[in-house]
Amino acid sequence: MKGIFTFFLFISIFSIGLSQGSILPLGSPDYDIIDRLKIKFGGFPTIHTSLKPYNRIDVCNDAIDLLNSSNEFSERDKQDLQYLIDDNQLWLVESKSNVSNIDNKIYIDSTKTFYSYSTKNEPIKYVASRNEKPLFGLFYKSPANFLEVKEKDFRIAINPLLNVQLGKSKGEEGLIFANQRGIELFGDVDNKVYFYSNLVESQQRFPNFISRYAQFINAVPGNGNLRYYQSSIFGKVSGYDFMNAQGYIGFNISKHFGLQLGHGKSFIGDGYRSLLLSDFSHNYFYLKLNTRVWKFHYQNIFAELTDLSNLSRQYGDQLFVKKYAAFHELSYNINKKLNIGLFESVVFNRSKQFEFQYLNPLIFYRTVELFVGSPDNAMIGANAKYNFGKNYSLYGQFLLDEFIFKNIKSQNGSWTNKYGAQLGLKYINALGVNNLDLQIEFNFVRPYTYMHFDSSSNFVHYNQPLAHPLGANFYELLGIVRYNPTKKWNFELRCFNITKGFDDGQTNWGGNILKDYNSRTLELGNTIGQGIQSKIFLLNFDISYQFYHQMYLEFNTKYRIEKSDNSLNNLNTIYFSSGLRINLQKQRIDI
Repeated sequence: MKGIFTFFLFISIFSIGLSQGSILPLGSPDYDIIDRLKIKFGGFPTIHTSLKPYNRIDVCNDAIDLLNSSNEFSERDKQDLQYLIDDNQLWLVESKSNVSNIDNKIYIDSTKTFYSYSTKNEPIKYVASRNEKPLFGLFYKSPANFLEVKEKDFRIAINPLLNVQLGKSKGEEGLIFANQRGIELFGDVDNKVYFYSNLVESQQRFPNFISRYAQFINAVPGNGNLRYYQSSIFGKVSGYDFMNAQGYIGFNISKHFGLQLGHGKSFIGDGYRSLLLSDFSHNYFYLKLNTRVWKFHYQNIFAELTDLSNLSRQYGDQLFVKKYAAFHELSYNINKKLNIGLFESVVFNRSKQFEFQYLNPLIFYRTVELFVGSPDNAMIGANAKYNFGKNYSLYGQFLLDEFIFKNIKSQNGSWTNKYGAQLGLKYINALGVNNLDLQIEFNFVRPYTYMHFDSSSNFVHYNQPLAHPLGANFYELLGIVRYNPTKKWNFELRCFNITKGFDDGQTNWGGNILKDYNSRTLELGNTIGQGIQSKIFLLNFDISYQFYHQMYLEFNTKYRIEKSDNSLNNLNTIYFSSGLRINLQKQRIDI
């Protein structure tokens, strides 16, 4: 495995073309802005929205092109476009031209593309915001970055990361809190090599339903090791203590082919959830290949995952068991409105080596899986999205883990019919109200999907699903209302109605994907929600005020009620919190 990575790095260093630039962190507000502007104006042609995270240079360049277009923009549209430019402006470099002459070319980006306007006396719309009086003449020269250096052949930005929240959950003793501190840096060298790194240290206590889930998976959702925390100053303050980090280095081997090696995660799809690959689990080590030609974007991810299935409750000085995965997605922007994508993945357990045949980026993984004896967990899927009417976007996914056609035809509920689907609709500027956006989404996954006869090969990393956080054996209907009346205020309501089947004792009803499917309870007659059924209703309401770029004062409330066939699993939650968040993305553990 190390030899393969070394080989790729070697050819990259000596074959580099144009820089791709740093990637935009998942969960950034930029994603919602891009999504709605793409629906409304059909912009951002270089971005395939089903493949996340996006490239910062793509975001900035496409935002500039859209702003320079002949479209009629509302004041809020202009503010959103300016926000995208400001947030990703590190790769915009001032030229030495006389900026008072509007015919001159004002900015050049790392792809050597100039941007200019017509000779009309119009304001220059695409200049990135700069602070006339930086803090101590050094810090926050631009709104987006605490400290930045922009030279011809070198760029770097450094930002502090902070999330301090304090809340109270009805019926629970003590306070619910978050205390997260960290730092991030990103940039490039010689317009050829780009990099990113962050480190976040956290002490946190979650509401009861999240704590219960963390104890079940023996990990902090979205993070790693589960370590309990007791304050040495405030004796009654306790929770979890954990650390997380992300980092990568990227290269562009040619104009159309790029490579990235790092530690992080990806998201495939256009919905709030993904049934194919989501960002819910912990970060993992990966090699990512991006090939972009014409209207196609082909992405390969080779990942090293962690298997905690046989780990004791205590973390200690031990080597975690490794397993591996390969994912690829071919995305095709047919036109400005329609996108389709094909997905394939395989997760496999090899105690001592990577299965090198999966490194072939142009072969069906299921074929390789048959070549080596069919021991692995292979799946296929598809994405589609259609934007219409300048206000609507219809999207969906289909996942096929396994099926036997005659069993589907006879509708006998065979356990082998393992698949899931998603259907969603986005409606922007709803009811004629600017920046009022609505979204509705339906997801279901049949029992035993994502499982494998070898539980070490399930679709799981750090005991957390790699796709939908509910695993399998569920229905879910969710709705989102998002309103941004000004560039500073954001209101978001997220509502979830879930039916989920759980196990009871040693039974396996197909919802806990940590188990192997050989322990299944039924051969035939399987239905979604079977087992110990729970009905879950979850309501999240967030208010945030952005007083400076990526700096927020926030208020959040959660209402969750779970009613189970087993009354011991019933759980009610009413939770309120408020706090300060700087350069960190929102935690959205909606389960």
